[in-house]
Amino acid sequence: MDLGQKLFALFFVNILFNLTSCAADTKGSIAKASLFTQVISKYYYVSAIAKMNWFQAVHFCRKLDSNLINIASKAEMDAITNFLIANGLVNKRFWTSANDLEEEGVYKSISNGQPIAYTKWGDNEPNNVNNEDCIEITAKNNIFYMNDNDCKPLLANMPYTICERENPEDFIPIKAEAREVVPPNCSVKKLLELCQSMGNIMNCRD
Repeated sequence: MDLGQKLFALFFVNILFNLTSCAADTKGSIAKASLFTQVISKYYYVSAIAKMNWFQAVHFCRKLDSNLINIASKAEMDAITNFLIANGLVNKRFWTSANDLEEEGVYKSISNGQPIAYTKWGDNEPNNVNNEDCIEITAKNNIFYMNDNDCKPLLANMPYTICERENPEDFIPIKAEAREVVPPNCSVKKLLELCQSMGNIMNCRD
């Protein structure tokens, strides 16, 4: 075995050492990503089974590597409205990322800390009844509007949750038909690249 082969063998052992954790991370990422549905330029996961308070909803979305929905434009509001109606969810209410916990009347998104760019308030909203600081969307006549709500309401008054995420590069399948994903920093990708660069030393597909 010449020096080049020895170096390759050492590198290959190091790659194998990292494959287990790499595969586990990849499967977890695929599982999370598969929950989301594309609506215009974003990906959403609508949780319409369990009600949560606003803080629980924030944590729930973060566990999915996402954020509470941040409705940034009329186009997005219209798109999410159509999506919810098409899926029979027009009678439910949903948290958004907007809140004025930091400063009364100044609504910011928990996802980026910036003032919200778009509002579509319902009639006489926001009214800050009983110190309401967190924003939900709720429908009237099949049109969703924004409303301020208590961040920790009683269960009967708790909305459901919509999480959103951009489509990150590491969730784009290599081959759509294979439904396989390799994160850019994953050791197995480095192994594949090395295999392909070394010609017939080994069969990279096996």
